[in-house]
Amino acid sequence: MGPQSRGIVSTDLHQLIEYMPPAPPKGTGKHRYVFVLLALENEDNGRKDLNKPKNRPHWGYGAIGKGVRDWANENGLVPVAANFFYAKAGKQH
Repeated sequence: MGPQSRGIVSTDLHQLIEYMPPAPPKGTGKHRYVFVLLALENEDNGRKDLNKPKNRPHWGYGAIGKGVRDWANENGLVPVAANFFYAKAGKQH
């Protein structure tokens, strides 16, 4: 990578919280876990203190499928990538 590249350098990263694996309750079927990668909209602003989402469902915006975008926009972030997976508890009754 040259001096103009915008890659991530692993030595610049630090763990904020310990990883907790998915643990859906028994008998609740499949749960979808979504990962969203966000970046600063304007890199000139540097580190930003983020506002906590207002509520868990729909990030507190009351609309399906757009809460994360609204929260990111309010915090000067843009979605870069996303991925998801399904998980369920062991034996389902």
